[in-house]
Amino acid sequence: MAAELTDRPRIDAALGLELVTARTLARSNATVTVLIPAHNESETIADVVKESRRGLELLGVDEDIVVSASGCTDDTAAIARTAGARVIESPKGKGAAIIAGLAGARGDIVCLIDGDVRYFGDPPLVPLLVEPILAGIADACVTDLYWRPVYPQLWLMGFFAPLAGALYPDLLARSGSTPWSGQRAARRELWPQTLPDGFTSDLEILLHWNENAVRLRPVLADDWVNPQRPKPDLMAEELSLVTRWALRDGRLAPTLVPAVRSWFEAAHAMMARYRPGEHDPQEFERQLLRDSRAALHQALAGRRSGRLGAPPVHRALDEQDEQQDRLGEPRGEQRRAHPQRRGQGEQEEDRSQPQPWNPAGRDPVEQAAADQEHPRPTNDGQGQPPRRGPHRVIDHRPVAGRDGHHAPGHQQVPVGGEGARADLLGEAAGRGRGRPADLLEIQQEQQHGAGERGGEGLIGSPEDPGQLSG
Repeated sequence: MAAELTDRPRIDAALGLELVTARTLARSNATVTVLIPAHNESETIADVVKESRRGLELLGVDEDIVVSASGCTDDTAAIARTAGARVIESPKGKGAAIIAGLAGARGDIVCLIDGDVRYFGDPPLVPLLVEPILAGIADACVTDLYWRPVYPQLWLMGFFAPLAGALYPDLLARSGSTPWSGQRAARRELWPQTLPDGFTSDLEILLHWNENAVRLRPVLADDWVNPQRPKPDLMAEELSLVTRWALRDGRLAPTLVPAVRSWFEAAHAMMARYRPGEHDPQEFERQLLRDSRAALHQALAGRRSGRLGAPPVHRALDEQDEQQDRLGEPRGEQRRAHPQRRGQGEQEEDRSQPQPWNPAGRDPVEQAAADQEHPRPTNDGQGQPPRRGPHRVIDHRPVAGRDGHHAPGHQQVPVGGEGARADLLGEAAGRGRGRPADLLEIQQEQQHGAGERGGEGLIGSPEDPGQLSG
């Protein structure tokens, strides 16, 4: 043990520490714009503009308040003008409203405040978010709100924390416990030039800042409330958004996308079990986080069995098919008659035609556009991965979830033989990800005992903790 400690490289605990005697940061004299996206917020917009003005006065900066009226059909725009804001008409959609508002903003720092939020703390949100940037201790800030409604916490514990913990662990530490909050501020150059039109824009901005802001910081905030408007498809859209970013950044291997989507359906069902009055919210959240993380690991490990955490009826039918195959019997009619599996037997066994290269399960048009913009490395130069030897078919059935989200179709993963292993090694190197973590994963994939390692071994590596390898 003593020898091990002696051989261990020394880390200088004072590395980079300067023992200064006074503050080294200079306060900025930057100008500030408060941008308020609003869609039919006639009941709250005057108060939001009033509180924003009070916040700018506390900061001692000139007033510039912009309301981006997003496809409004009520008096939001007129009320905002009366309250003293500049009004910009924009298309419907939060992302569209933000982009239109940014185009009209004059400030060096832009502070985003939702048009329907009621904040009960003092000081107001604007100085809370902008002061750290003016002081030089942050480049971008997101409010870490006192939690009141249960749903956002379910989103955090059941969906975002497990997923970001696996793919973007750096983002969790930098965005606080309410990363979904629309109340945020950043230096002008850090705002993205394009955004999705809808509500996924909040998460898009967060991922953009995580990549570009040196000092992204959460800011503790007080009590608040805003209207609870159901957005049943939003979480599935956010899953697609995070998946696209992770694929682009090399933090998620394409072969693991179906496993992540399978986990999403399980996590969604866990969140839906909450019952007010029956469950203690904080205890439910803690257990939800544990269960969702475990389900993510299980879904990733289940990828090796070819079932990807499929629903029980699918697992049962798969097992029946396997037993009949072992006995040499034709597959029964129960499989083809099942409404969620009809016609899939023939599809499974037809491998005579090349399979489309669509690892993310995208719409064909979207995939074609993506491939044109970012061609995938291939060995045949024709835009398709070369056909390889024996394949294990990973088949996650397209089952509609509670919010209409669908899982992807077939994926192919080469298995068996040195030729297949060589192809896998070449593919990892061709993706530019031929690091030790990838090669180790590929080697373990070829060993029959690899599936017994458990889900923990799939996430990250000592050299690249943000990488999920397939």
